[in-house]
Amino acid sequence: MRYYDIVVNGEKITEVSAVPVHLKELAMGFLHSNGYIEDPGTVEGITVEDGEIKVTASPDFEFRMRYLRERGVEPLELIDLSPVTSPFSVTTEKIYEKLASVMNNARNLPYSIISDVNGYLFFSEDVHPQNSFYKVVGRAVFDHFDLRSSFIVISHHILPEDVVRAAYLGIPILGSFSGTSDLAASVAESLGVTLFGITLDGLEVFTYPSRIKT
Repeated sequence: MRYYDIVVNGEKITEVSAVPVHLKELAMGFLHSNGYIEDPGTVEGITVEDGEIKVTASPDFEFRMRYLRERGVEPLELIDLSPVTSPFSVTTEKIYEKLASVMNNARNLPYSIISDVNGYLFFSEDVHPQNSFYKVVGRAVFDHFDLRSSFIVISHHILPEDVVRAAYLGIPILGSFSGTSDLAASVAESLGVTLFGITLDGLEVFTYPSRIKT
């Protein structure tokens, strides 16, 4: 684990402690998932050197940061989230199939998986659960993968902020091996996100079960 500054156009945005793999994905996923950039095309390049993840972005980023600073708010506070309306669905069998294909690679770290019903699949781990989420989102963005036709499974407990990020990105299905809170389920209900948990007894769907077929 190392500490890294995420720096955009010379300005430090945040510091993260992370496993030193998929760091470009981490930066892209962090910036996009938290609303610092609305269009991934804003990012023109990312390099990693000397404890910094350096992002070069178009002037649109500077305009957005100036707007945020003037109002003293976080990026997601500016966004009026609409419920996710994606018709995407997946079978229980497909979820287990995708999970089985990567679980042998899992170590004793928090992890996230992003996939669709076809061949797309990416898995990443990190010491901090949210970093693994950012990494899989970042890779999907680099791959021009349609987040609206995807599901993400995380190893950690689903928190309300996980649901908000998923809804902002248009991700219709979010699952966990560690369950979810009542508040997260309530937020998911209002934002149109399907939540599910994987237990010893099978897969339990908490919201919008029509997206998961048996």
